Amino acid sequence: MNLYQEIFFKPFSISGDIFVLSRVLHDWNDEDSIKILSHIRSNMTNDSILYIIELIIPESITRENVEVYMNDLQIWAVCGGTERTLSEYCNLFQKSRIKI
Repeated sequence: MNLYQEIFFKPFSISGDIFVLSRVLHDWNDEDSIKILSHIRSNMTNDSILYIIELIIPESITRENVEVYMNDLQIWAVCGGTERTLSEYCNLFQKSRIKI
């Protein structure tokens, strides 16, 4: 198990009002991202806030945004992760029981 798996995939106990994930979820597939978010959710109170800093890609590929999807292909091939659309992030949040 590498350091990232040690940090992200084992339950932890911490209290906080604000949680921040910056450029983390794009490195992981949906199943692993849901695990990460669920562990964070288990430490949040009703008043906690989770800030997620990620690139949001357009819902459809066009000539003007094809480079964003090429970057997504590279992340998928190298890391197993993916850049996501807003609706894909909303789906992750719903499955992780995180209100938006």
